[in-house]
Amino acid sequence: MAKKKTKIRMTRKEMKRDPLVTFSLRAADFARMHARVIIIAGIVVIVSLVVIVMMVRDRAKAEASAEMILTQANRELWSGNAPQATVLYDELLDRYAGTESGKKGLLFKGDALLETRSLDEAIASYEKFLQRVKKDDLLRNSAKRGIATALEEKGEFAEAAKIREGVSGNVQGNEAAEELMAAARCYRAAAMYGRAIELYEKVVKNHTNYWGINAAKIAMEELRVKLKMGSAETSPAAATGAAPDSN
Repeated sequence: MAKKKTKIRMTRKEMKRDPLVTFSLRAADFARMHARVIIIAGIVVIVSLVVIVMMVRDRAKAEASAEMILTQANRELWSGNAPQATVLYDELLDRYAGTESGKKGLLFKGDALLETRSLDEAIASYEKFLQRVKKDDLLRNSAKRGIATALEEKGEFAEAAKIREGVSGNVQGNEAAEELMAAARCYRAAAMYGRAIELYEKVVKNHTNYWGINAAKIAMEELRVKLKMGSAETSPAAATGAAPDSN
């Protein structure tokens, strides 16, 4: 005859000795005592999650709309219609300035303003872009080139040269050589011939495969001759008209 299984019953005192049971009992007591707070906290968490989901959805929707306007504006710019492109960039910045497309819009708006020779406005747009975008070196270099071009158009050659020279340190190869050549051109226009010669020398020495290396050599020699002629014209003998001492 099978023996009956003996049921083991734990007293409450024994249950309290079990860590898991003790935790469960304490959790139940805590829940009863703070039921209202727990319910409110749960509601807050749910509402927060709903708000986050809505924000992410709205952000994605705004980015999609901004990208559409940016594409349309760029199409106008690249087809030669800079004034209409500027109108669209302004719309983009008014409605979606905080999006990634809105940030890029500042850069391309600068390009459009440069096309219409609104030079100060172009510089301002480029500078706003540089303030807002800190990590994209490719686009930042493009903005700096835009500023340098605008300054050169305004006749502020020395400032344009400094910017071009700075960009040359951020790029490599023939691209760096191009920036050095542009900087040297601006220094030459600013009558800073010594500095221009230094940059031409840098191109010749460090960029031997650059397609314009011969142009750099010719420009460098021209400036050296110019400096020599200038020195001769300002020498004491030339200034007084006296013949040089043959002794």
